[in-house]
Amino acid sequence: MSYAINTYNTRTAWSLCRTYEVTGRPEYREAALRNVRWALTQQTSTGWLELNCLSDRARPLTHTIAYAIRGILEVGASSEDESFVQAARRAADALLVVQRSDGSLAGRYSEHWSPEVSWSCLTGNVQTGIIWGRLYQVCGGERYLDAARKTNRYVTSRVNLSSSEPGIRGGVSGSWPIWGEYGKFQYLSWAAKFLVDSLMLENALGGKSQGHPVLTLNG
Repeated sequence: MSYAINTYNTRTAWSLCRTYEVTGRPEYREAALRNVRWALTQQTSTGWLELNCLSDRARPLTHTIAYAIRGILEVGASSEDESFVQAARRAADALLVVQRSDGSLAGRYSEHWSPEVSWSCLTGNVQTGIIWGRLYQVCGGERYLDAARKTNRYVTSRVNLSSSEPGIRGGVSGSWPIWGEYGKFQYLSWAAKFLVDSLMLENALGGKSQGHPVLTLNG
């Protein structure tokens, strides 16, 4: 079941902010600010955001949780609204607490940030890694950079580099294990896209000096 009103549309609000930066037309920025202000009426004191899933609002996907947080953070950074940045930070900090020792996050969480499934949404992992990297840039704090590195190591370790099938080799599955609910038995273009984004951000922040594994598709 899909829903018409979702807090993860803050990611679209971020695009409206970028459109304002290009065009200078204030109505784009105002629309973005209105959307984020509405989304924050759905946020609890723990950073949890209601109305935030494609299919199960009681247990949203890490994928859409990250969409919502990123939109709030980037609109806050663009508009220099510290309250937006801190709202995004509350949610991102909650995910820091529940990050597993191997660097992964659960594929779904319920209110109070309780993991609801054993499988991991690889897309949501690296989206969250990007958020932590951006918070390191915006707010500082080595814990954000450390968490981003951990999730990148986890997801890169799940990239298929052995298959002779060109549609699989180098691909990122929707879930790990691959039979998890999100993108079940699929390699998703946007999962690979977000992994590349996250690795590029880590490298820009000095990830190479930490001995991060390099993906090599040849040989």
